[in-house]
Amino acid sequence: MPAYKIKRKNVLHLEEVLGLIKETNDERMKCLIALAYTFGSRITEMLRLKRDDFRIQGDRLQADFILEKKKANENMPMLPTWTREIATTYPLVTFIWTYVEKVPRGEFIFKSSHSASGHLTRIWAHENLKVLDSNLCWHFFRRSVITNVVHETKNMMAGKQIAGHATVKTTEIYVENDPSINELLAVRNY
Repeated sequence: MPAYKIKRKNVLHLEEVLGLIKETNDERMKCLIALAYTFGSRITEMLRLKRDDFRIQGDRLQADFILEKKKANENMPMLPTWTREIATTYPLVTFIWTYVEKVPRGEFIFKSSHSASGHLTRIWAHENLKVLDSNLCWHFFRRSVITNVVHETKNMMAGKQIAGHATVKTTEIYVENDPSINELLAVRNY
């Protein structure tokens, strides 16, 4: 039986993510959930993060992600790392930085001695998320972040940028319909 149940709706919001975090005592899960909702990254990108990929620069938390490519494509530039940043005042940064700064330099953030890769596996992450809410999957965080960014900014390019998509067409697949955007389109005079 899940410990915390997200009301079924199209996307997660910050309050719901904070509720999930409160339901676990596992600092790794708190950090992983906070990372997932803050940066909208894929679970495999987050599990490969090392301590050296994080730093506080002024009033920002910066994280260097290795961007995962779904398929080889000549039109997609290869990005060895992609620096993402968020204001240190963002409520989820505390859960990320509190955990990250305890990890020794050079080590995986989500280290595992049981995996050949040296970091926790997608299966571990999936099973531990299901304990909190059996209806959630990690990709739901990614889709929620992309949708929320597009809804807040009213700009599909902002969603493309946070997702790291090669085209806006891919981003459009992620974004749930926003009634306020429909309203803006209905009253346009151009």
